[in-house]
Amino acid sequence: LLKSYVGKIDVLITHEPSFAPQFTGDRKYGCTAIHGLIEAVKPRFAFSGHIHKYAEGMIGDTKCIALGAVNYRDKSAYHLTI
Repeated sequence: LLKSYVGKIDVLITHEPSFAPQFTGDRKYGCTAIHGLIEAVKPRFAFSGHIHKYAEGMIGDTKCIALGAVNYRDKSAYHLTI
């Protein structure tokens, strides 16, 4: 079923990040199910929230971006260029 979506999805938006950037100590983030979904459907971009810090990564040809929270720790906004 997922193979029928390959090449048809440009943007995937999820709450949990798909990759595991490490920010503090031994705590890691990332959801293996979402990682697998990205590998299966191959969107151009995958955006996520949840971790309140900006981070980028790649899964295959998909650019994965964890969006930082607006107004979080004195940052009122940020600019994202893709």
